Amino acid sequence: MHNATLFNDYYHDLGVYLYVIPIISAFWAGFALLANKQHSRSQKYLAAYLIALGFGMIFSFCYDRYTAEYKTEILRVLNPLVSIFCSMFVLFYMTSLMQPKILTRKYILSFLTGAALFSALFVVLEVFFGDTTHTVSWEMIAEETTHPAVIVRLLALAGLVFFELYIAIRSLTMYFRHKKFIREAYSYEEDINLNWIGWCIALFAVFGVSDLLWMSHSSILAKIMFGVLCTISIAAIFWLGFRQEEVPTEECLPENTAEKEIEETTKELHSKVQPDESVYRYPMDRMKHALKEYFEQERPYLDPELSLGDVAQALHTNKTYLSQLINGEFQMNFYTFVNQYRIQHAIDLIRSQQEGKPVTAQLITDSGFKSRSVFYKQFRESTGYSPSDYIKQLKETSESQ
Repeated sequence: MHNATLFNDYYHDLGVYLYVIPIISAFWAGFALLANKQHSRSQKYLAAYLIALGFGMIFSFCYDRYTAEYKTEILRVLNPLVSIFCSMFVLFYMTSLMQPKILTRKYILSFLTGAALFSALFVVLEVFFGDTTHTVSWEMIAEETTHPAVIVRLLALAGLVFFELYIAIRSLTMYFRHKKFIREAYSYEEDINLNWIGWCIALFAVFGVSDLLWMSHSSILAKIMFGVLCTISIAAIFWLGFRQEEVPTEECLPENTAEKEIEETTKELHSKVQPDESVYRYPMDRMKHALKEYFEQERPYLDPELSLGDVAQALHTNKTYLSQLINGEFQMNFYTFVNQYRIQHAIDLIRSQQEGKPVTAQLITDSGFKSRSVFYKQFRESTGYSPSDYIKQLKETSESQ
């Protein structure tokens, strides 16, 4: 009786607010994204997620308050179905940001079909093996592990956890792969870094965990925690998604296409090798020499927005071949390769200026860097000293001579 009174108080007072606020937030955020005339394709998927979430919470609230006989029952029919369809829009949003070329109609339909089959299976099992005379709680699960209703709920929970873990792992895989791609293709990270996507993934994870806790433990505390975390997560995800920065997209070539490009480039370089050029008998050696000569004479690294494509175009080769050359011959990515030249240029400028003069913003810009923080980080990684310590050491060395 005491528990029933608590639940009635919850649904007539605080609980209503904790349900309504995230619902209003989800709809407002979704329609605000769509109202932006310059919204991107990825923002459409984020808006779809937020709107679907709003409808899902409305259905869940109505079912929870007016239809469900047992307020403490876990994983009722509607909850996992809403969660799995909302989770798919998270996957579509992440894919549209980092791998838009694979987000085809076939890709979307395959996931929608899988979700529909899971939903249909769960509903059928619930209809035939569910038990309306029992409250499927953790107490019942502990006492009657072989009860058909318990098995159905545990299978549904396992399926939902598996699917959400799959989305989390796939999103993280795309995230780390894309961060690696940026360092392979660009000499800078400012304005194109993916830190905000990392925050989005973390917020989606927080929301997913709180959702699972609420479904598997329908207590007042779980409902309150879900309402609060849901509202905070929606606000933060909307803010990040609305202000989303540029995300450079990788040219997803099939493996055989990339190998064909490398083979064609190798043949082309072979044809250009003269009989007396014994020092450059191998195409890779020739391209390595051309790359070093280009950087030392033309100094393209002074362009703060230099990309792998710019260098490949200047050397009349393709990006795939050039990237593999830098990784294989220099044992580093393009980002590190370019910044090593920038740091050496900065050191030359420091040595040529008046002794003891501190590093200025002009020196950083003249070295090809876009920000002071990146310059200081790269300088310390290359020399083992901060710029001020390096200048101090130069001064002491000069005075001792």
